[in-house]
Amino acid sequence: MHLLQLPLPSQQTEKTTLNSRKILGLVNKLQDMYQQVPLQPGQSFKFTVLETLDRIKEEFQFLQAQYHSLKLECEKLASEKTEMQRHYIMYYEMSYGLNIEMHKQVKTKYIYATVFV
Repeated sequence: MHLLQLPLPSQQTEKTTLNSRKILGLVNKLQDMYQQVPLQPGQSFKFTVLETLDRIKEEFQFLQAQYHSLKLECEKLASEKTEMQRHYIMYYEMSYGLNIEMHKQVKTKYIYATVFV
């Protein structure tokens, strides 16, 4: 793989989005299921389960938003890395060319010194 080529995470992103939809769908189904169950007198378990599901859903959405922002940051850093690699290659090529020219001039200097001395 060349230094400037970066793998594209599009397949992983699609898979993550699909998994996120599945999880949210499952939480919504569980909420609907527990809302349909009739309460017995003195039973507070249903309300606790619904609260827990709401909390799980909120935490999942928070983690999903955090994942999205981190993903954007990662993509930004990857593009900056690519740009830095391009600059590095450009400076390396310039340095190498300058080094070759310096060796040519030193060689020419020695040739002139041996001919004219």
